[in-house]
Amino acid sequence: MEWCRIGAPHLKEVVTDASRALLTAVIKEFTCYPTIERYADACRNTIPDCYIRIDVAHFMKTYSDALKSVSRPVRIFYLAVIGQIILYRHVEDARKILKALLIVSQCELEGNLQGTCIKSDCETQKQFLEHLITGKEIIIDEEELIITESISSEESIPISDEETKISSNWWLKWGEKINSEIQNSISQNGTRANAHYAPHIATKLLRDIGTIVLWSNIYTDKFGYGRIPASSAPVESEFNKLKKFSY
Repeated sequence: MEWCRIGAPHLKEVVTDASRALLTAVIKEFTCYPTIERYADACRNTIPDCYIRIDVAHFMKTYSDALKSVSRPVRIFYLAVIGQIILYRHVEDARKILKALLIVSQCELEGNLQGTCIKSDCETQKQFLEHLITGKEIIIDEEELIITESISSEESIPISDEETKISSNWWLKWGEKINSEIQNSISQNGTRANAHYAPHIATKLLRDIGTIVLWSNIYTDKFGYGRIPASSAPVESEFNKLKKFSY
């Protein structure tokens, strides 16, 4: 990047897609941190010179792609819940949803606990999530699903690319701790099969938690600026206008 070297004004915020290579380059160029994970950790204790963020549509598409093999209602459920995690601006609020989502996605059984009239944790947490996404405005609706589908795979490279080594950081350990706390809930025997059982989504989410500062809004208030959610759509629209004008 030549932005800083040519004397251009320092950027307060950069929104980009989910490519780890691009994110790393941007972080090195506009902050003093060498990796994505180090940048995410630094945000806990300080305010970096530049707010690096992942475009919401690009990030959501990584989950849309991961959910292609499941039924449409289940797919919309997960995308809506992920959308709520992105919107929340406080760590503890995001933690509650992450915990619920990790339980629902990893439990094979739901309903009541076998031999009792007591609801299983999976049943309770699923009802909590369903109330959350039906009782509030969500980020992904039918129209938004169509928009994210139109983004090419070349443009949207998953941040948690399995072929890329991801360094451990405080946030990854935070996610692992949440997951360790729910193991008893996951092993409960319910009375019926859980239609939302999707352990691969839990695996992906646990990887992505390491960079939650970049794709959610939990530190937007701390920085004091930034679109909610992060989106490069206005800039891309202007670029498209310039392209049309040039031709």
